[in-house]
Amino acid sequence: MHASSVFFVSDAHLGVDGEDREAARTSRLHEFLNSLPGRASSLYIVGDLFDFWFEYRTAIPRRHFATLAVLARLRDAGVEIAYLNGNHDFWLGTFFRDTLGIRTIDGGVGIPLAHTVSRWSRHSRGEAPLEPERLWREIALPRFAEGFDGVLIGHFHHAYERRENGREFFVLGDWIDRFTYAELCDGRIDLKTWPA
Repeated sequence: MHASSVFFVSDAHLGVDGEDREAARTSRLHEFLNSLPGRASSLYIVGDLFDFWFEYRTAIPRRHFATLAVLARLRDAGVEIAYLNGNHDFWLGTFFRDTLGIRTIDGGVGIPLAHTVSRWSRHSRGEAPLEPERLWREIALPRFAEGFDGVLIGHFHHAYERRENGREFFVLGDWIDRFTYAELCDGRIDLKTWPA
């Protein structure tokens, strides 16, 4: 555990169930986020933190206030946070950037991935089996051809890793059933489950 570690999480889909049904998993996510100060230099939310996010110029969803407060404390502790838009983040506006100091990333990062995986979106709750060879071929190999050494994706709700010839590919899993995340530390990416 180093303060220079980078953490990656995806697909919590907070708000998909009633608050009473989600209380335990929301608490588990908050425990993980609260563990990051002193261990993390940055956190990447790789889409779909919320099952549906919308905001207006002067209003945000009240239900997610506690999670937003945890993110604000994390940011105040010096952890850089980036939020990559997922397929449930269509209305991600300026609140994260202007109020919380969280960098939001869409466009060139999110759109090609969204187009590639959109045909699988109806299976976004992990009900369909993962097709690792297809993901390797259609998502990872093109990125490796562009010069990347590692590829991490969300959306599929299954945890998966493949290391081959110095290249690494990770599907991050979810925070609904699997509670998985990735940590980049000292040049190595490891897929883990919270709590350990």
